[in-house]
Amino acid sequence: MRQDPHAFDPPSPRLLWLVAVILMIILSSGCSSKEPYRISGRNCEVPEAPKDKDDNYLWEAKGADGRPCGDAWQVSIAKPVPFTVNFVEFDDQGVFANRRQAEAAIANAVKSEAEGSYVVVFVHGWHHRAKTGDGNVQGFYDALASVSRWNPTRKIKGIYVGWRGESVDVPFVNNLTFWDRKGTSDEVGRGALLEFLLRLEHEVKMNPQDNNKLVLVGHSFGASVTFNALAHVYLSRFLDGIYSSDSKPRFRGYGDLVVLVNPAIEAMRYMPFQSALDYYSRISTRPKLDFSHEMRPSLVVLSSTTDFPTRRLFPAGRVLTTAFETHARVSESNSPDNEGAYVEWNMDIKTVGNFWNFQTHATIELAAADPGAAQQAPEKDLAAGLRDSCKPVAPAELRRLLNQPEGAATADHFPDSRIRIRRLAGQGIDGSPYIVAAVDEKIVDGHNDIGGLNLVCWINQLLDTRESTPAPAIPKQQNPAVDYKARS
Repeated sequence: MRQDPHAFDPPSPRLLWLVAVILMIILSSGCSSKEPYRISGRNCEVPEAPKDKDDNYLWEAKGADGRPCGDAWQVSIAKPVPFTVNFVEFDDQGVFANRRQAEAAIANAVKSEAEGSYVVVFVHGWHHRAKTGDGNVQGFYDALASVSRWNPTRKIKGIYVGWRGESVDVPFVNNLTFWDRKGTSDEVGRGALLEFLLRLEHEVKMNPQDNNKLVLVGHSFGASVTFNALAHVYLSRFLDGIYSSDSKPRFRGYGDLVVLVNPAIEAMRYMPFQSALDYYSRISTRPKLDFSHEMRPSLVVLSSTTDFPTRRLFPAGRVLTTAFETHARVSESNSPDNEGAYVEWNMDIKTVGNFWNFQTHATIELAAADPGAAQQAPEKDLAAGLRDSCKPVAPAELRRLLNQPEGAATADHFPDSRIRIRRLAGQGIDGSPYIVAAVDEKIVDGHNDIGGLNLVCWINQLLDTRESTPAPAIPKQQNPAVDYKARS
């Protein structure tokens, strides 16, 4: 049985006392605004976004009416490249800040387009909000601008899901709001967001011939919001796939793809889904899953190797809320077992992306740039248009690149994005549409560096396939016997 080298021991009473003192300090601090930011009802049209002295676009600086766009719930950019952004906000209990925001976002997303709509939903994380000037707001505009340049015939439509990711405005002290915002992310995910997401999916994906694309990206506690909303949807649709006999992809997720980057979600929350994967992959189990027809992922969970908050702070923060709970070992079928492969304590304090036993792929790396290629833009420069090319990948090639085994003599990478991904031996199932992996710092450096063009391009490549003519099924490969994974 392979051992997790990063297992944790239970906390000491002294540490618990220190955490309690920190909470008292937080309670005595000032609170951030509880009011929504985008409820004016405006569609702020921007003929051309200006730049600042550092050559960064000021997307919301001024609309066609001469006013800033900071209160608008829809912003329509014409130049340097066309795209729109809608804002949908929720309060701390998961209630719509204004339902008309949601209606406007859905109405814009479902407008019929000749080449289809490309809808990108982003759920921000800790310390962020829907306020103009917020780093995540700026980064979302920048990423959409690049996606628009890569897809000139499609209408790019962004939806920024805002919630109160910052509850204390006092510098430094706001870094101690872990428990407060963690609980809120649970509430928001269990609220009206699910209704909004399911309606959006129904409207955008109603007619396959429209060639519409829908991707959802959640970051940090925003990934927690996302997973809280969609966990049961994923499990339900996984079971639908188990019973399906279609000769086309069987395992639907949400929309076309969900990507969770540096998710602040304890691995224990993912365990029901993981145990279903384990159980139905056994040779003796009926019905038995069959991933031979899958051509692209439906869920991708990524955690940076340099993400200090989820690798160190998250486990420390979870100590207070789990110290007095009982924990045991469980089997791969999610049943109590003194010899079980999973330790509940470790799953309860580690994030899903950092829980080694759930990882399906080796650390995702960035391949070296072709020395003969043209000068590339800086890796983390998000200004629109600095990289013109993000080549699509054919379905069969996409499957091949996602399922290259670790240790293979050659490991090819995706074009343009230069992402290299290799499946871990004994840690996953060939063709599985569910990916959990660490990512190298050259792709995502730390906790908040989530908008690098290599990552944005790769997500674009995972989406840019055609479903009208499903590719041939992946040839079935002989998996090891019942215990296809060795865990600790």
